[in-house]
Amino acid sequence: MIALSARSSAEHFTTPPRWWAPPVAGLVIILASVAVYHNSFQGPFIFDDIESIKNNPTIRSLWPIWSALSPPRGGGLAVQDRPIVNLSLAINYAIGGLDVRGYHIFNLAIHILAALTLFGIVRGTLKLPVIPQALAAGATPLALAVALIWAVHPLQTEAVTYVIQRTESMMGLFYLLTLYCAIRAAGASRPFWWYVATVTACALGMGCKEAMVTAPVVILVYDRLFLAPSFNVAFARRWRLYVPLAATWAPLAALVLPLSGRGIDHAAQGLEYWQATHSYALTQIVAVVRYLGLCFWPHPLIVDYGHLPAGEITLSIPHAIILVMLLAAAVVAFFYRPPLGFLGLWFVAILAPSSSIVPLVVQPIAEKRMYLPLAAVVVGVVLCAYVLGQHLANRLSTSRTAARILGCGLTAAVVLVLGFLTVRRNDDYRNKLAIWHDAVEKRPDNWRSWNNLGRAYASEGNHDHAIGDYDQAVKLNPLYAKAYTNRGNAYLAKGNYDRAVGDYDKAIDLNPKFAGPYNNRSIVHRKRGRYDDAIRDANRAIELNPRFAKAYRNRGIAYDRKGNHDQAISNFTQAITLNPKLPGPYNDRGIAHGNNGNHDRAIGDYDKAIALNPKFAKAFRNRGVAYDRKGEHDRAIRDLTRVIDLNSDRPEAYCDRGIARDHKGDYDHAIRDYSKAIALDPKFAKAYYNRAVMHFYKRSYKSAQADVNAAQALGWTVDPTFLELLRKASPDN
Repeated sequence: MIALSARSSAEHFTTPPRWWAPPVAGLVIILASVAVYHNSFQGPFIFDDIESIKNNPTIRSLWPIWSALSPPRGGGLAVQDRPIVNLSLAINYAIGGLDVRGYHIFNLAIHILAALTLFGIVRGTLKLPVIPQALAAGATPLALAVALIWAVHPLQTEAVTYVIQRTESMMGLFYLLTLYCAIRAAGASRPFWWYVATVTACALGMGCKEAMVTAPVVILVYDRLFLAPSFNVAFARRWRLYVPLAATWAPLAALVLPLSGRGIDHAAQGLEYWQATHSYALTQIVAVVRYLGLCFWPHPLIVDYGHLPAGEITLSIPHAIILVMLLAAAVVAFFYRPPLGFLGLWFVAILAPSSSIVPLVVQPIAEKRMYLPLAAVVVGVVLCAYVLGQHLANRLSTSRTAARILGCGLTAAVVLVLGFLTVRRNDDYRNKLAIWHDAVEKRPDNWRSWNNLGRAYASEGNHDHAIGDYDQAVKLNPLYAKAYTNRGNAYLAKGNYDRAVGDYDKAIDLNPKFAGPYNNRSIVHRKRGRYDDAIRDANRAIELNPRFAKAYRNRGIAYDRKGNHDQAISNFTQAITLNPKLPGPYNDRGIAHGNNGNHDRAIGDYDKAIALNPKFAKAFRNRGVAYDRKGEHDRAIRDLTRVIDLNSDRPEAYCDRGIARDHKGDYDHAIRDYSKAIALDPKFAKAYYNRAVMHFYKRSYKSAQADVNAAQALGWTVDPTFLELLRKASPDN
């Protein structure tokens, strides 16, 4: 291997640059990244995306910006105490709402910027005086090889394709920008603005993920290894940079210290804290070795490894031996081959915050954590391959041109293979069923994946299959409260209220501070007409989670059904305040206003609901009914026609339009609408009765009598006055 001997500054700066090489390399990186992630844009929100994005009220508005910078807390949310990530989600929402494509495009843009920054770091470092001439001469192609392999590696898919894992990629981008700006500052005659950029990037990274904590230390060590003969000299030269960098720990501390422990759920795991710490440390020994293996053989990739696995220390011994050997090699390299040792420091420093002894029980193993550490592995492999190739070329007397062609060919082959695997992995994220089927096939003992597979089936309306998956989750972990809650939701959707309540009761027993099952049990009570019980459970849900918009909405519906319309309106207004972009509460408040006789306010709320969801059939129907009650029959008919366009198989929509046409005096079209409603639902008693009235007005008394008989047979109570009028008008009388 070529010795890492220093070169003089004169030799470094007299190397003629090829101005066109970096832009071309950057374009290649961009095109390669887009090519391998082109099939990721349609992947739906999954798993942590639901609470951190779809149900996150703080991203619904960009102003005041403090709201977007104040992500919700609790439950181990991915955005918890990560305000910059939450702000990025708010920007996405402001641009495209919940259109998942915009979020994927943003993730890919972050990844491309990170790859370009990595290219700049590697290229700039290889051109420093301490790097041998043999490596410096190939700085641009070597940096391109590193950035390409890193950008297209399938191990990166979790951080790029899984939307909320932008926490990792955004932190990675700012980490890389911090180092890049620090390197540029070292070569600048007036480094002030580069210092500002360095500190700004570091501070922004602190607001993305806690692993950024090591960045100031890594910058100092980089300076010592590549730019200064000692730490004293490094500090004397650039203390104006190090002090502000260290100051960025303050906002991170302010975010993290109030946190009781991200993802720590000892009660659910049956573990005391020391047990969790001990087991987690053992798990990380296995995890880190697995991460390293996935760098070279990225299969199988798993979106969720599950909760903290039970394991004996003997199972970790082989992995521990491998890890100790690698760490020893990194320490030796740090002292005898400092540039290579820096790669070891990079790997350890970024993984340490999440892969040491702090027990993140909910997610002990996560491939996303390799987003930045992978760069150290790729740089090491590429440089070693380059040096080995140079050595073999010299031994075999191979021409420089042939060696370059062979090196480019091997790099291209590696990039193509890795890119192909990335495209295939992205295909696993194409829908919820695909990714969770993949997860349970690879980790059949992971109850959380079975639960999420059940949720995927439930979202498709296949509640029977969902219940089977929830059964499997409960079988694997009888203490898993979320599985009981979700199974209760499936039974609720099927109308099996007794089993639904049983599952909600079990979930509450297991986790009395879990607001979800209280709210869901409230829904069951409401559907059964037990409005006081529904309100009591909704109250408890709101007590546990004062920002639970769905619980306010549910309590409002219960109050409205009880006839307390003012209290209902107050609850719907609170739900709207918490989540102003959710159309449902506007529709519900409109109903309450209508029940209070205030049709103008009702229509105003229906307008807002429809503006938020132009396909909201219930809001169109309710607005149509409100217009009809105001006597604006043409507007009513237009809205009710829109309902039919959206749901042509709903008999209620035809019946409502028939009523509006009846009020307008258009009896023929009203009869047609009632007839269509009856054709769709032969047991629709109201439609029979309304059609009977229309036939009466048109003096078709026999048809009217037949419809009255049908309505009565179906249990409809017919107005005695109408019966008497029909009897007198009948030809038989």
